[in-house]
Amino acid sequence: VMLDPADVGAGETVEIARLRIVDVDQQRYLQKQGENLYRETPDSGAATDLLGTARPTVLQGFIEKANVNPVTELVRMIEVQRSYEANQRVIQSHDEATGRLLSAVRR
Repeated sequence: VMLDPADVGAGETVEIARLRIVDVDQQRYLQKQGENLYRETPDSGAATDLLGTARPTVLQGFIEKANVNPVTELVRMIEVQRSYEANQRVIQSHDEATGRLLSAVRR
């Protein structure tokens, strides 16, 4: 929605849109639409409003906190990297053993 500042008086509040806070039965089946939008699918189920009795608010000018612990995620990333390197070494060893076997069969 484009709003011309000349149409709004000083200190006047204008409602442009409302956020809809919803949930679905199967979140993993939502279809991604862009960077941060999702669309319901037949597999995800219909979206149901979560407003209920508590009315959520959105505060402007605030920074959202991360929902992860950076230290924990760094440790997990190192663990995954080590596992990847170990698997890579196994594949290289298997490849070398196969190469030695083929060269021995050729002789």
